[in-house]
Amino acid sequence: MAPLLQISLLVLFAIIIFAIIGLEFYSGGFHMTCFDLYNPDYLPISLPNRPTLAPCSLSNGSATSTGSLPHGAFVCPPNYICKGYWEGPNYGITSFDNIGYAMLTVFQCITMEGWTEIMYSVSNDRLFFDGLKHKE
Repeated sequence: MAPLLQISLLVLFAIIIFAIIGLEFYSGGFHMTCFDLYNPDYLPISLPNRPTLAPCSLSNGSATSTGSLPHGAFVCPPNYICKGYWEGPNYGITSFDNIGYAMLTVFQCITMEGWTEIMYSVSNDRLFFDGLKHKE
């Protein structure tokens, strides 16, 4: 029984460490998505050439797609603007906004059930190493 408890504590420790890293790099990042420029109060159901909503990346803190963006970051199509009023993927459960949701997201990645959607959401928002350079 003791070895199983030790392994469980080690896994819990690893989940907490990766959740803290996720909090530092991606806190609040999954709430940005593209809104229609002419009707910015309503969340669109889908985007042109994309079946679902996705986190978008701001360009130098602005809400337009002009300027330099990291490679792989999702830029809103024309006539759309990147704003931060979306609840996020999976109705807001998949996020790094607090330690509980971050631990749940890390656990989802560890079990390898739906981890690719989290990976694409993170890469649409910003690159991993972008968090090392600056904090928004």
